Amino acid sequence: MIIGRWKNVLIAIGIKLNKKYLIYLDVCCLNRPLDDLQQTMVRLEAEAITEIIQNCENQRWKLSNSDIIEFEVSQHSDSFKRQRINDILKIAKIYGSSLLGMQIAF
Repeated sequence: MIIGRWKNVLIAIGIKLNKKYLIYLDVCCLNRPLDDLQQTMVRLEAEAITEIIQNCENQRWKLSNSDIIEFEVSQHSDSFKRQRINDILKIAKIYGSSLLGMQIAF
């Protein structure tokens, strides 16, 4: 659920909350909620990514995945982060072998 300041930020940049979006998060984004959150900017980015993931979990938006993302995640040296990111990717409704020609799996 989008709450507080993020709802207003998304509305301000033109995101319609009742519209379906296809979301592509690169591995850097997927890692952000698992980073050290002591720095203000890192914490704010983590909160935003968490909100996006929650919207995908709640099926408001659709998360995409790809073989490129899976390969990068498989190379992650931190097994906890690797497992957590793989858990997030399980909610992906769309899978593509590349950014071009993604196939929709409803």
